[in-house]
Amino acid sequence: ILVISDFEKQSLKEYFEKVDKTISIGNIHQFVKNDEFKSFQKRKDLLFIGGFEHKPNVDAVKYLHSEIMPLLWQTNPDIAINIIGSNVTPEIEVFHSDKFKILGYVEDVSAYFQDTRVFVAPLRYGAGIKGKIGQSLEFGLPLVTTKIGAEGFDFVENTNIVVVDSKEKIVANILKIYENESLWNKISADSENVIAPFSINTIQEKIKSLFV
Repeated sequence: ILVISDFEKQSLKEYFEKVDKTISIGNIHQFVKNDEFKSFQKRKDLLFIGGFEHKPNVDAVKYLHSEIMPLLWQTNPDIAINIIGSNVTPEIEVFHSDKFKILGYVEDVSAYFQDTRVFVAPLRYGAGIKGKIGQSLEFGLPLVTTKIGAEGFDFVENTNIVVVDSKEKIVANILKIYENESLWNKISADSENVIAPFSINTIQEKIKSLFV
């Protein structure tokens, strides 16, 4: 039985007591942090990415616009956020402003991952491994997400900073990472270990094990 993460593997066991032929083969994410990686001091602002044909992304951007960013701006009004995603709907397009930038489809998003200080993904529903979380980890970009967004990823000792659900904690933890260089560097450095289970080599070995 193939599932996409250990989270689904455990969920399956809740319904079937003896599930001993289950293996998780999830998304493939390769760590790409390199010499072009920019330091904390050379970065600014926030980033969200996700196509707007997917309803959880629409909901997340509405949540960012109506509740999270207004609360964050009470503490730091200078922080802007870039929203990247294909098929922008009129209801999302009207949110565009100097500090809430609706950029739509971007062919090469790597520059945004290199220039941004914190990635945010306040997903309130949805299932499976979230590609946007893996993509942020690929670039060593610290992030804040929800339990829904973090499904399938193990952030180990950084979990309490990275994974929160209330808007107050989301804002507080974004600001903690945004303003604390040592914390930012630690979470960035730990990204490689978090994403290791999704590397090409790891997934390849799992697939090979199916035929032993």
